[in-house]
Amino acid sequence: MTTVTLEALRSDDYLGFLAAMGAFELLTGNGLDARLGWDGLGGPALLDTQLADVDAVAGRLQDVAVKIRAAGALVPASPQLIDQRRSQAERKARKAEGIEERNDPMRARPEIVRDRFRAVAAQERDGDRVTARWAAALFTMLGLDSGGDAVLTPLYAPTGQQVLSQLLEKYLVRAGEDGILMEALVGWRRRSDSGANLDQRDLRDAAWGSRGEPDNASVPGATWLALMAIPWFRQVGNGRRAEAVGWERDRAAVRPKTLLWPVWSGLRSPEAVEVLLSHPAVRAVASAADGGRDAARRSAEQSSRLRALGVVAVCKASRASSGNADGPLQATRVVWP
Repeated sequence: MTTVTLEALRSDDYLGFLAAMGAFELLTGNGLDARLGWDGLGGPALLDTQLADVDAVAGRLQDVAVKIRAAGALVPASPQLIDQRRSQAERKARKAEGIEERNDPMRARPEIVRDRFRAVAAQERDGDRVTARWAAALFTMLGLDSGGDAVLTPLYAPTGQQVLSQLLEKYLVRAGEDGILMEALVGWRRRSDSGANLDQRDLRDAAWGSRGEPDNASVPGATWLALMAIPWFRQVGNGRRAEAVGWERDRAAVRPKTLLWPVWSGLRSPEAVEVLLSHPAVRAVASAADGGRDAARRSAEQSSRLRALGVVAVCKASRASSGNADGPLQATRVVWP
């Protein structure tokens, strides 16, 4: 086993954290024995694998992207998991038949999502655990959005006419380009490219450029890896409001808007990382940070538990408000210790 440093994926950067989790998901989900850790708060991700160096890691990730496309899929799961938008003519014909279809077919009523889960359960019984893992995080019938549809992963916050399948396809294509994933791992290069509404830094107003026009400047490789982190954030709910591992929901919100993550010392297996992401002490110390001095005193026991688990810090980043929609994540805060 060799420990490879992923210099661009920093523990105190929300996009860096998500991209590291996405890379870890793709590698371990494709049969590679790997462990993940961090070189302290603000330090880079450390990946312990059989791969010799960062070039081999980038190459393996690119191989996974090629494999996904060759299977006719958008993520490393069943091609049927993510519905793609029908043409305008097809939607008009279905509407004439009394079948109302959303612009994004992934936005669906709970009863339709229930049927999706039945299909996924059948696939899981046939041995396809990867699709079941993706489904558990991608959508839930136990929470409703403001329109009464089942809630999708909090990693996806559409803007305008954005559709999940188109977003995933776009960044999957970019991930297959030479050099894109190496840039994601060792040194980000922002390109004139619309983002996935994940990173506040993607948005550039007119003052940034010489043309006097607004533009976007995303890191396509890191964005794709961040989207591939979806399975780490499983969803649950009470039938009305959804909750997700690693995300906080404001009391009045219908779905989570704040990413919350631990930074740990030592190299951890996928199973150990699952435990750290979902550990109640992570959420407890973050809540205490927003609750004043008394709440901080009450969190002493939780702090002791986190230190025993090797957690050195807890960070959070919230989505900006954008009218009635969720905007991108912005400004990491270290909320513990």
